[in-house]
Amino acid sequence: MKRRAFILASILIIILCGCTVSPPDSAAEEIVLYSWKLKSDDNSKESRGTLSFENRNIILNVKKTDKSELKLNEYYEIDNEKIIIVSEDYGNIVFKYKLYGNELELSYDGSALRFIKVS
Repeated sequence: MKRRAFILASILIIILCGCTVSPPDSAAEEIVLYSWKLKSDDNSKESRGTLSFENRNIILNVKKTDKSELKLNEYYEIDNEKIIIVSEDYGNIVFKYKLYGNELELSYDGSALRFIKVS
Protein backbone atom coordinates (compact mmCIF):
# COMPACT_ATOMS: atom_id res chain seq x y z
CA MET A 1 0.00 0.00 0.00
CA LYS A 2 2.82 2.45 0.86
CA ARG A 3 4.52 1.63 -2.41
CA ARG A 4 1.36 2.38 -4.39
CA ALA A 5 0.93 5.73 -2.58
CA PHE A 6 4.58 6.61 -3.24
CA ILE A 7 4.20 5.84 -6.97
CA LEU A 8 1.01 7.94 -7.21
CA ALA A 9 2.64 10.82 -5.31
CA SER A 10 5.70 10.65 -7.58
CA ILE A 11 3.55 10.73 -10.72
CA LEU A 12 1.57 13.67 -9.35
CA ILE A 13 4.75 15.62 -8.56
CA ILE A 14 6.15 14.97 -12.04
CA ILE A 15 2.90 16.14 -13.67
CA LEU A 16 2.69 19.30 -11.55
CA CYS A 17 6.34 20.20 -12.15
CA GLY A 18 5.77 19.90 -15.89
CA CYS A 19 2.91 22.41 -15.68
CA THR A 20 4.86 25.24 -14.11
CA VAL A 21 6.19 27.96 -16.37
CA SER A 22 9.84 28.80 -15.88
CA PRO A 23 10.76 32.50 -15.79
CA PRO A 24 12.41 34.05 -18.86
CA ASP A 25 16.19 33.67 -19.09
CA SER A 26 16.82 37.16 -20.48
CA ALA A 27 15.23 40.57 -20.96
CA ALA A 28 14.83 39.84 -24.68
CA GLU A 29 12.91 36.65 -23.93
CA GLU A 30 10.70 38.45 -21.40
CA ILE A 31 9.89 41.21 -23.88
CA VAL A 32 8.64 38.83 -26.57
CA LEU A 33 6.69 36.64 -24.11
CA TYR A 34 4.35 39.44 -23.08
CA SER A 35 2.05 42.04 -24.58
CA TRP A 36 2.64 45.70 -23.75
CA LYS A 37 0.46 48.82 -23.48
CA LEU A 38 1.78 52.34 -24.05
CA LYS A 39 2.17 54.29 -20.82
CA SER A 40 0.66 57.76 -21.01
CA ASP A 41 2.93 60.71 -20.21
CA ASP A 42 0.10 63.15 -19.63
CA ASN A 43 -3.31 62.37 -18.12
CA SER A 44 -5.15 65.01 -20.12
CA LYS A 45 -3.86 64.05 -23.57
CA GLU A 46 -3.29 60.32 -23.82
CA SER A 47 -1.31 58.59 -26.49
CA ARG A 48 -2.51 55.07 -27.10
CA GLY A 49 -0.59 52.08 -28.27
CA THR A 50 0.19 48.40 -28.02
CA LEU A 51 3.20 46.22 -28.62
CA SER A 52 3.16 42.45 -29.06
CA PHE A 53 5.07 39.68 -30.78
CA GLU A 54 3.64 36.84 -32.86
CA ASN A 55 5.86 34.21 -34.43
CA ARG A 56 8.72 36.31 -35.85
CA ASN A 57 6.67 39.50 -36.30
CA ILE A 58 6.52 42.55 -34.07
CA ILE A 59 3.12 44.24 -33.96
CA LEU A 60 3.42 47.88 -32.94
CA ASN A 61 0.47 50.28 -33.00
CA VAL A 62 0.91 53.78 -31.63
CA LYS A 63 -1.55 56.65 -31.97
CA LYS A 64 -0.11 59.93 -30.70
CA THR A 65 -2.08 62.89 -29.36
CA ASP A 66 -1.39 64.85 -32.54
CA LYS A 67 -3.36 62.14 -34.42
CA SER A 68 -0.23 60.75 -36.07
CA GLU A 69 -0.18 56.97 -36.15
CA LEU A 70 2.42 54.27 -36.49
CA LYS A 71 1.38 50.73 -37.40
CA LEU A 72 3.95 48.00 -37.94
CA ASN A 73 3.53 44.28 -38.44
CA GLU A 74 7.02 43.31 -39.55
CA TYR A 75 9.77 40.74 -39.10
CA TYR A 76 12.12 41.51 -36.19
CA GLU A 77 15.38 40.45 -34.57
CA ILE A 78 16.14 41.06 -30.90
CA ASP A 79 19.36 40.87 -28.90
CA ASN A 80 20.38 41.96 -25.41
CA GLU A 81 20.10 45.70 -26.15
CA LYS A 82 18.06 46.38 -29.29
CA ILE A 83 15.15 45.34 -31.47
CA ILE A 84 15.72 45.54 -35.22
CA ILE A 85 12.57 45.75 -37.32
CA VAL A 86 12.99 44.80 -40.97
CA SER A 87 10.37 46.82 -42.81
CA GLU A 88 9.79 46.89 -46.55
CA ASP A 89 8.29 50.39 -46.26
CA TYR A 90 10.74 52.01 -43.82
CA GLY A 91 13.92 49.91 -44.11
CA ASN A 92 15.59 48.70 -40.94
CA ILE A 93 14.37 50.41 -37.77
CA VAL A 94 16.52 49.97 -34.66
CA PHE A 95 14.96 50.50 -31.23
CA LYS A 96 17.20 50.37 -28.19
CA TYR A 97 15.37 49.00 -25.20
CA LYS A 98 15.56 49.04 -21.42
CA LEU A 99 13.46 46.83 -19.19
CA TYR A 100 12.52 48.21 -15.77
CA GLY A 101 10.52 45.49 -14.00
CA ASN A 102 7.07 45.67 -15.62
CA GLU A 103 7.98 48.66 -17.80
CA LEU A 104 9.72 48.69 -21.17
CA GLU A 105 11.33 51.74 -22.76
CA LEU A 106 11.95 51.78 -26.51
CA SER A 107 14.15 54.60 -27.76
CA TYR A 108 14.67 55.71 -31.34
CA ASP A 109 16.38 58.81 -32.70
CA GLY A 110 16.20 60.74 -29.42
CA SER A 111 12.58 59.86 -28.64
CA ALA A 112 11.33 57.22 -26.23
CA LEU A 113 8.14 55.24 -25.75
CA ARG A 114 7.34 53.60 -22.39
CA PHE A 115 5.17 50.52 -22.25
CA ILE A 116 3.61 48.62 -19.33
CA LYS A 117 3.45 44.82 -19.29
CA VAL A 118 -0.11 43.58 -19.88
CA SER A 119 0.03 39.80 -20.02
